[in-house]
Amino acid sequence: MHTDPNGKLRDLTTQTLFSEKDLPASVLIATVMPLYRHSFKFGVWQEDLSVETVIGRLEKNFSGDYRGYFIFDKNEVCIAASWYELIYIEELIQNKGDLLGQFAKDQLSLNNLWRIIWYAETQVDPSYSGQGLATKLKKMTDSDIAQLSQKTSGVLVTTRMRDDNLGIITINSKLGYQRTGIRMPCTLEPTISHEYWYKIY
Repeated sequence: MHTDPNGKLRDLTTQTLFSEKDLPASVLIATVMPLYRHSFKFGVWQEDLSVETVIGRLEKNFSGDYRGYFIFDKNEVCIAASWYELIYIEELIQNKGDLLGQFAKDQLSLNNLWRIIWYAETQVDPSYSGQGLATKLKKMTDSDIAQLSQKTSGVLVTTRMRDDNLGIITINSKLGYQRTGIRMPCTLEPTISHEYWYKIY
């Protein structure tokens, strides 16, 4: 269980925006780590990840200009989270490869966009699935990004979804995300693919 140090990330009915300015990455990692492990163990991935592996992944997620939401239960346990990172084209190429990098370059040029966002994760504790928490988190984040775009000349959001993660694919499709056509096999299950998706704000 994670005890919130400032008392503002509490209550199942309270969704609180966080960023690198609000809480240190170490607190965010400690908060999300149990949820991340549980989601990957019982979700479509069926991965029993070690604490060290999860911490390594989250350190990459929370290494820059990150923003997102937590949802907590009454015991201050994080039961859902969604977060994204504002990045530059060089970071996208380095972390996600040349194909997505070239796609992003083309979109930035064609649409005169200001910035790129990598939408990292949306996770819900399987015990709370079916309650609309992922949709709620996605809609709040969508609103945040739309407001950010209005202050600039536009934003390109990129993300990656596994083909069998139908719940998230459905939510993102309703929010206007489109397929890039850039695909890759899942390392753990080669018969299943990941695809990069995008949205322009």
